[in-house]
Amino acid sequence: MSEKQILEGKEKIDKKVDFKKDVYSKEALEKPRKNEELEENEKDKIEKLQKQIKVNDIEVSKEEADLESKTSSIAILEKVEDQIQKLIEIASQEGPQKALKVAKSLNSNYALDKMHDRLIDEDEFRKVLIEKGFIEKTEI
Repeated sequence: MSEKQILEGKEKIDKKVDFKKDVYSKEALEKPRKNEELEENEKDKIEKLQKQIKVNDIEVSKEEADLESKTSSIAILEKVEDQIQKLIEIASQEGPQKALKVAKSLNSNYALDKMHDRLIDEDEFRKVLIEKGFIEKTEI
């Protein structure tokens, strides 16, 4: 092999090496950018989830406060019939599920049972709940 051929071969190899260095250096430069983009995406996702958690916490605390307020306003009534009547009012205004939650939080099985009986047995009240969309009409 002549010196000229060796030099030409060396130049070809140097060009290939330089080309590969360029490719790898570009990839090396892009890789941190990709990682940064991923980190930004993750940060955005985390922030969105944190905001959603805060909103959910606020909604839950409002619901808990409302439940406590309704429960305490009913608990101070001396007569159980008055308590049941208040529970029926809640059922007609906010739905039977809400009234059941309040009745359960009263810790009075008697009031809960009597409210349930009235929800089931009173046709007029059942019609009101159906009209408001709280329950569906069923055929017996």
